[in-house]
Amino acid sequence: SAWPFEKWQKIKAFSEYHFEGDGVRYRGVFFRPGDIILSNANLDGNGLYTALADPRSFCSHSAVVAFLTADNRYFPALIETFEKGVRAVPLNVFLGPRFSSYNEIYRYKSLGADNLERLNQAALDAIRNVKGYNFDTEDPDRGYMSCSSVGRFLLQDAGLGKIETKSQIGHPQIQKNLGELGYTFFRFFAPVDYLLDQKFAFVGWVDNNQFDKLLA
Repeated sequence: SAWPFEKWQKIKAFSEYHFEGDGVRYRGVFFRPGDIILSNANLDGNGLYTALADPRSFCSHSAVVAFLTADNRYFPALIETFEKGVRAVPLNVFLGPRFSSYNEIYRYKSLGADNLERLNQAALDAIRNVKGYNFDTEDPDRGYMSCSSVGRFLLQDAGLGKIETKSQIGHPQIQKNLGELGYTFFRFFAPVDYLLDQKFAFVGWVDNNQFDKLLA
């Protein structure tokens, strides 16, 4: 769905969560703004980047939690890229079985309360300003982003350091084949790089029981 936040914020149910302190508890997991979701989207062909990049990963998509405000209500959302830029997806929709099959949640260990509002505002700015998708994850241009770049940029805007790239498309034959197509972005900031970064801690998972589809 291409529903913008301005449209789905009018649905009161998208703000009705069990709030605890500066986060919400949903499906047994405590979520805070800035949490990174490593996700297997419920799409065919979801393994493109997992097949190309080293080290190998269980997922090819990531998004970042933000709490957006409207009419004095908080709307927990996942901020992600899609073909037309960056969008906000309601938390329960993103984690539902029609949208994703398996998700792991990672939290920046030193993300404090003073960082949260800055991150939430940066999320709103990204929704308004990002124009499209970017396959080059090392590009500093904020006008176009990959899925993994969204979390990297929003955490930087919240006052935290840059998350380092650990992945690459390293196999010489894959590099040669992609080079013939004009693709030369072999350093690749992959979703798994959050998992491998010591600044992040694993805090939970949401599994929609689609193991057979994932395996296939």
